Amino acid sequence: MFPNTYHDLLHQLSEVLDSLWRMREYKENAEKEGHPEIKEFWEKMEKMLQQEVEMLKEQLEKLIK
Repeated sequence: MFPNTYHDLLHQLSEVLDSLWRMREYKENAEKEGHPEIKEFWEKMEKMLQQEVEMLKEQLEKLIK
């Protein structure tokens, strides 16, 4: 069994990756429906989520070492 800290980081990583997947779908929908400003919004959100993924991965790597 993993300590709570490991579980918390892994769970959050999973949540963020799921959100990242959804952002890509939302961005595609906005493009298909002719909303470039909304597509741009989702692109910004996607970048923020990618940063979160990297931060979470860094913390997990530190714990593993």
